[in-house]
Amino acid sequence: MKTRHMLTIQILLFMATFLFGCNSQLEMLEKPDEKPDVATLKNTALSSENLDYNTFGFYYNWYGNAEFDNGYFHWGHDILPGPGQTSSTGYIPGTNGDIAANFYPQLGTYSSKDPAVIRQHMEMFVRSRVGVVALSWWNETGTSEPEKISLLLNIANEYKLKVCFHIEPYGGRNAATMKESITHLINTYGNHPAFYRLKGKPVFFIYDSYLTPAAEWATLLSPTGSRTIRNTAYDSHVIGLWLENMSSQPSVILTANFDGFYTYFAAEGFTFGSTSSNWASIQAWAKQNNKIFIPSVGPGYIDTRVRPWNDTTTRNRNNGQYYDNMYRKAIETGTEYISITSFNEWHEGSQIEPASSFSSPAFTYLDYGNLAPDYYLDRTAYWVNEFVKNKQQAKAELYVNGRNGGYIDFGYSPDYSNFGENGKQAFTVELWLKLKYTENFGSVVSCFNEDSQTHTRKGWVINNFSNSRLRMTVGQENWGLLEPGFDFSTTGQWVHFAAVVDENGINGEHINGKPVVVKVYQNGVLKDQSTSFDGGNYLPNYLQTPMIAFGQPAGIGGMTSDWRLSGYIKDFHIWKGAKSEETIRKIMNKNIDVSGFEPDLVCGWRFNSTPNNNQEIKDLTGRYSARLVGDYQWISLQ
Repeated sequence: MKTRHMLTIQILLFMATFLFGCNSQLEMLEKPDEKPDVATLKNTALSSENLDYNTFGFYYNWYGNAEFDNGYFHWGHDILPGPGQTSSTGYIPGTNGDIAANFYPQLGTYSSKDPAVIRQHMEMFVRSRVGVVALSWWNETGTSEPEKISLLLNIANEYKLKVCFHIEPYGGRNAATMKESITHLINTYGNHPAFYRLKGKPVFFIYDSYLTPAAEWATLLSPTGSRTIRNTAYDSHVIGLWLENMSSQPSVILTANFDGFYTYFAAEGFTFGSTSSNWASIQAWAKQNNKIFIPSVGPGYIDTRVRPWNDTTTRNRNNGQYYDNMYRKAIETGTEYISITSFNEWHEGSQIEPASSFSSPAFTYLDYGNLAPDYYLDRTAYWVNEFVKNKQQAKAELYVNGRNGGYIDFGYSPDYSNFGENGKQAFTVELWLKLKYTENFGSVVSCFNEDSQTHTRKGWVINNFSNSRLRMTVGQENWGLLEPGFDFSTTGQWVHFAAVVDENGINGEHINGKPVVVKVYQNGVLKDQSTSFDGGNYLPNYLQTPMIAFGQPAGIGGMTSDWRLSGYIKDFHIWKGAKSEETIRKIMNKNIDVSGFEPDLVCGWRFNSTPNNNQEIKDLTGRYSARLVGDYQWISLQ
């Protein structure tokens, strides 16, 4: 672990040294590069009224072309030296279709000074519902940067967009020069109507904040610091970069007195901070310490045109699923803010800006596959909508009073109980359960049915038996049952239950010569198991009865008067295949975050927030819906 951690930090430091602020060796040309055919972007749902000002899009205005800039700034770029190298290994000119990126922009090699391009970009922001342009800023006050910033602010204002600053590691950046920078930016742009404020204060993201020691940051950000901005006209929300694990990064944030932090990197797993499975614990810490957490999501990552040595950091877009998974995980943390890496960082292939299929003698560029060039704009709008909707939904626990006729109806699907070829079926059911009462016999979740006419028992049911046992009952074709379970009389506490079934034998294990075909777990610990016997094969419940929680269907169209149970349920999943004990623990501990895109996930419901419609609660896969019946209650956790 230490080797991997140190290597990541070394790469980060190395990348910081050769960041794209370097504009040497620019190709000077007499005429602009030829552009590919550009389709007109469709103006889908373009309404500034739908903007979310808690969503930030990292935006880079460093691009140039011959028409506006007398050179192909950033489209032309050095190939950056890797670890152990001291100088560039080549140069990409940015002309004749040879640009410093793995994707090719639909707008061609545009200039960040071109008002028409900026207007198109702002329309894309509006279309994606991203309300805040987080502008990369290099403190290049002696260049055309102020002109570009003013132009961007003016056009952004036309679309009711806001602009904040993403402070890059410019030469000489430290706490003292940062005070000068914050003062300059607020004095120069702070009165512009497009200048972003959060709860009355400006917001500044500090990229690579680790380059300055925490104690030095404290001189700027602590109320008693020698150069403090606190309680002055320049007081701001200063957002540092979270890199490391929970044992080291929190002390840095607290010592520096950052108002919050973000994760920036679009490459899942590149740092602890950019590993989305860590975000829940990071968010919990942020709440406890009154800090702002802004997770950063991205559609993918690839920078091998400019960093050919960095292919291990490539993250495939996977036809949009990579973005979906990362965005969903950010929303699930309950964060108030999300940042997108990036709108147009073309060097690193993290852009949501439209890309075109394009090939030149120098390079054949990637595109978005079967997805439209502008797919990520609309997909971002979808996720912003989900983000806003999620914040409006109160976090809650679902209580179902089965004793008084309440239950959850998941509808009928053969997929709930049929897992393949007869005699070779394998599946896993796992959930969190909190009982209010124990019962002589009560159903937690049931896909089970007894058929006395055919003398068969079909399907499965997790049940509470004799007030003192929690078990998995598996039906068999010859009226047989497998019923492993464990002593259980716990009420008022959440317990994780998992049942694993594999008719071929779980992990090849045998007891007395018979394969182990069912295992049950409590809180990730194996509690009981059953071997096969002469009851025959497992039978799916082929009757078209719904799957029910806290009750039991009585044939088609009714409910039994018994098998009732009262309690809470959450994070309920059915999986194809037999999950290992290790995997069950990872799911239980959320080291594996179930997204709905897993190929072996049959269905899954979280039941952790009040839904818009209690009669149509969509599962994670989007294929199934549950409805609440009778006596139930959402109990707020706010």
